[in-house]
Amino acid sequence: MPDHTQVEPAVVHSEPAYAQIDFVGAFTAASGSCVYTGGAWPAEWNAAHFVCEPTVNLVHCDVLEEKGVTYTARKQSGGEFLRSKDLWFRPVHARVGPDGALYVLDFYNQAVVHNDTRGPKHGPTNAALRPDRDHEHGRIWRIQHKQAQQIASPFPAGAQPREVAEPALVAALASDNQWARTTAQRKLVERGADWAPIAQLAGAGATWQARLAALRTLRELVDLHAGQDRADAAEASKSFVAAAEKALRGDERSERRGSARLLASLAPARFEASEPWLWSIAGDDPRLRLQAAIALQATPDSEVMGGLVWESCEDDWCRSAALGIALANPSEVFRLANEVSGESSMIPPEDFAALVAARAAERDGRERVLELVRIFAQPKHLEPAFIAACIDACANCKRPLGPAQTSAEDLAALRALLVAPEPVLSRAALQLCGKLLMPGELADDIAAAAARQQELLEDAELPLDARRDAFFALLALPEHRAEALGACDDLLSAGAGEATQSAVLDALGALDDPAAGAALALHFGRLSGAPRERAFELLARRPAWASALLDRVEQGGLTPAVLGPQKMHRLRTHADAAVGARATELFAKLGSATSAKIEDLVAQLLPEVDRAGDAANGKLVFAQNCAACHVAYGAGGKVGPDLSGMGAHGARDLLPVILDPSRNVEAAFAEWVAVLKDGRSFGGVLARDAQESVLLKNSSGDVEIARADLAELRNTGRSPMPGGFESLGAAGLRDLIAYLSGPYAGWRVLDLRGVATRNSLTGLYDHRRPNEMLKPKEFGVLPIRGVPFELLDPARAQSGCNAIVLKGGSAADWDCKLHAPKRVELTVGAQVERVHVLGGIAAWGYPFHKQKDPILKWTWIYADGASEEVVLHNGVEFGDWIARHEVPGSEYVDGVLADDSWGQLRYHALAPKEQKPVAKIALESYDTLYAPTILALTAELPGAAVVAQPERAPELPEGPLDALIFGGGSSHDFGKWFRDADLANLRGAKLVAGYTERVEELAAALERTKVLVLCNNQPIADVALRARIFAHVDGGGGLLLLHPACWYNWADWPEYNRDLAGGGARSHENYGEFEVVRSAAEHPLLEG
Repeated sequence: MPDHTQVEPAVVHSEPAYAQIDFVGAFTAASGSCVYTGGAWPAEWNAAHFVCEPTVNLVHCDVLEEKGVTYTARKQSGGEFLRSKDLWFRPVHARVGPDGALYVLDFYNQAVVHNDTRGPKHGPTNAALRPDRDHEHGRIWRIQHKQAQQIASPFPAGAQPREVAEPALVAALASDNQWARTTAQRKLVERGADWAPIAQLAGAGATWQARLAALRTLRELVDLHAGQDRADAAEASKSFVAAAEKALRGDERSERRGSARLLASLAPARFEASEPWLWSIAGDDPRLRLQAAIALQATPDSEVMGGLVWESCEDDWCRSAALGIALANPSEVFRLANEVSGESSMIPPEDFAALVAARAAERDGRERVLELVRIFAQPKHLEPAFIAACIDACANCKRPLGPAQTSAEDLAALRALLVAPEPVLSRAALQLCGKLLMPGELADDIAAAAARQQELLEDAELPLDARRDAFFALLALPEHRAEALGACDDLLSAGAGEATQSAVLDALGALDDPAAGAALALHFGRLSGAPRERAFELLARRPAWASALLDRVEQGGLTPAVLGPQKMHRLRTHADAAVGARATELFAKLGSATSAKIEDLVAQLLPEVDRAGDAANGKLVFAQNCAACHVAYGAGGKVGPDLSGMGAHGARDLLPVILDPSRNVEAAFAEWVAVLKDGRSFGGVLARDAQESVLLKNSSGDVEIARADLAELRNTGRSPMPGGFESLGAAGLRDLIAYLSGPYAGWRVLDLRGVATRNSLTGLYDHRRPNEMLKPKEFGVLPIRGVPFELLDPARAQSGCNAIVLKGGSAADWDCKLHAPKRVELTVGAQVERVHVLGGIAAWGYPFHKQKDPILKWTWIYADGASEEVVLHNGVEFGDWIARHEVPGSEYVDGVLADDSWGQLRYHALAPKEQKPVAKIALESYDTLYAPTILALTAELPGAAVVAQPERAPELPEGPLDALIFGGGSSHDFGKWFRDADLANLRGAKLVAGYTERVEELAAALERTKVLVLCNNQPIADVALRARIFAHVDGGGGLLLLHPACWYNWADWPEYNRDLAGGGARSHENYGEFEVVRSAAEHPLLEG
């Protein structure tokens, strides 16, 4: 129940060393589960459940309440059973003692240290043997109820259990304390005690606990004596069975359950107990029914197997036990079910029966399936739907069932099902025949049944489910598969719905048949959403099927544009080299006719268009020709993508797209056509593709269409944007691009789409580490450090990649070391002042490896063929990616990555020595310890203006500050603790406080700060700011250094630790108490 999942500690602490950091207010370290069985406390405590929670210093108590065969729990009362304000109280385990008291093991320490699994040796209890583990503070608490009864010890004072006589041990089985009972049981069995007095106690003990303890002991002795071939072993076994059957019929529920569990563990050949088991199953105790069902898995009594047990299948535990019973002899279960009246409980539920049939088929194979077929071929009381469900389950099992020669008897049974008047039986039998029979067996009967199913498949008046089932039956028969594949149009139509489409696709995907691949390729263009993606995955899996898709493209039935850029890329880079080569050649060939015309236009217009334009006139051109569908700088329609800042790509990249909008259409902006059953049609971007309806968006508005009204929904592969924009002339196009450049005139973002090698959102350096991601807050062209950078969205890139990661790394089996390219080249095609870099990071970069090795070779390749090399270094331009690490040759970039992103981004720029056009830039790694990484590159053209940065909201309050916290760097969640938690505490005390990680804000606010709080792992490199911090302290200003700021971090600033910190830390010391002396109460830090 919900009330027992929350904890109520005596005091809630916000100090980082003691605060819960996950599942706050709930269990985070539950341990030491213990059920009270001491017998001394009042009755309401019997079976109370105790659990320790060391994180919040308490022991929790639950009341267990039965729920079917299991339990639910609720809190025993308000508050907690045991809790403490002592922060070192760390209960980790609890047990009930011989005196009926509860004993709690208290780790008693500032923290419960995790057991070190890495290198140290481990002792006999698996505890790491480390010198820094505490061995002194642990304690054990004894907790006894005020109204506890005195528990008389069954053992003489001072005697060890091994010294106690047998009669005393037998007497101890009747103790109220479970420890005493189980100890006596163990010693009696170890001694091989005389079973007779124990059997007497099992049958006539004063309490049910005593009788059950004796019964458990007797059960162990039965096996022991049998193994020793003792003469009285059989008599002991009979005594046990008699006592257990008596207990099974008794009044005490717990005793009945215990005896059932013990009986269920006895080999069935040693007793015959059908009657009590049937009695148990028919009772109203679900736990007892479960035990009876478990026992019946081993009994040979078929009447018991088939009768009454299905009534116990009301929960997963009982269903599992009943499945075990049925699988002991599944044929007998179905035979009995078929023989009895249809009202009998001996017929299992249909879904359960199908599960039994499937498991039996997978376990036993062909012979078991044929045995079931012989039963189903003579139905008496089983419904056709029930039989069909079981046959389908057999046909769909993963174990091969044939084909093989089939006996006349089995052929007759299959024929009876094939010619059955009920279509559902005929359909199911067809599927099974496809798995069982050799070619030619029952050919005429199969042909007749297939013809009936073909009629059902083609009957447009039938429900789709019935037609789908007929389709599945025909698919199972290779000789009739072609007719089925030719009649599945309606099953894959837009009106069929995603569930039906997906089921049909999966059925086709399960076949290793080129015809199925051809059918998928034929219908691919009609699919949308998840079915479309599923169909492509199925086609791409098999080279022959991928070839069928390419056949469809080559024959003109499917255009490359319908596939879209990402799927074309997948085919070009297919794992099968022949498929990849064919796709590359085919797409190039199909694009060459239109490309040639467009390239001629581009060549004609580019010299005039690639010049400075009139942005004011371009705004008018946009309003007249583009704004109906596109938005730019907040104005226009929203059918197509936002074009704000797109001019930064330059005329060389944009002009081909403007002249030929359909050459490279993103899937999200392709044009779809919906044809309705009444003959009307609509076109537009598919804005919503839901189960019940689709929404098309075009320049005239939105149209929502119910799937039930759809006759066809297809992707044209084209852009809704029309062609013919060359009619605007060179001047109009030039002005349009100038307007779309907006504030980015004079800048050119370099296109990384063709050279990006990794998706930074799904494991930047290795696919096995998907959480290690570099995640921008947003994608697109963004002003960063006065430069427009384009951050690619991997979901919209052809390759699915958005970052350049070059070959290298310190882990030999990581993707960046195995699969990343060593060199890439980017087209520039212009004279540049410099190229700005958003990256400057590497896997295993500084300070992971501190040596200043060459990490990246940057080569300017000029248009005249000359080249110029620049070598970039680890620890200079490049730092480790995983967190902020300062290096002198690049600057940390703040505010670009999302809050849940790993890592850092850095900025630097490079300028060519020659003032002449740059054709390309080559980037090459040295394939050493590092994997250099770049996210964006932007060329600054001569005369480009600095891009204005968006206004950042000030992080600090205005006016005088009581406290200024400066943080940032690696290894800590500065935002959560030093900003959110510390500011909340300070502001709660009515203090004016601020937090920043920006060095420039620290410099600007220091003069108005009363107390400076340093908690930074990032360096303060500005020598003047360092001097001002000393001047702040010398002038009486307060200074507080928190954990990260107390280390020896700054080798180039020795005065910091020597004069400000008065020392420093080089490692994490052991936790423990320490003395604090307040020597200057009047200091500003201690005011209040």
